[in-house]
This record gives sequence, structure tokens and C-alpha cells, in this order.
Amino acid sequence: NFYFHLLVIMQNTCIMPTLQIRDLPQTLFDALQTSAETNSRSLTQEAIVLLEKAIENEERKARKMDAIKRM
Repeated sequence: NFYFHLLVIMQNTCIMPTLQIRDLPQTLFDALQTSAETNSRSLTQEAIVLLEKAIENEERKARKMDAIKRM
């Protein structure tokens, strides 16, 4: 019972979500790999950075659109 609770605690606090991308075009993979090498990052690190930037950009655009609508 102790080990079960320890496992549950570990699953809730220590494990990061995983994303698997299927059917990734080779050209996109190559561009990601090149970008990762250029920035001295792993493929995973580069994908996370680019996703974060893309999401921030979309959020910024949405805020600008909201501001324009309020004018």
C-alpha cells in the first residue's frame, strides 16, 4: 500500500507530459534538427522553445485584436 501511494505521488508531481507527433514531414523535421543544432539544443528542447514562442505570439495577437475591438 505504501508503494502504491508513493507511485501515485510520483505520477502526480514528477512526470512531465509527453507529446508524440506522427507523420511529421521530413522537411519540417530537418528544419527542427538544424534549428536545434544552431541553438545548441536537443530536438526536444528546440521543439519546446518553438512551441512556447508560437503560443506566446498567438496570445499576443489575440490581445491586440481584443484591444482593437474595444476601441
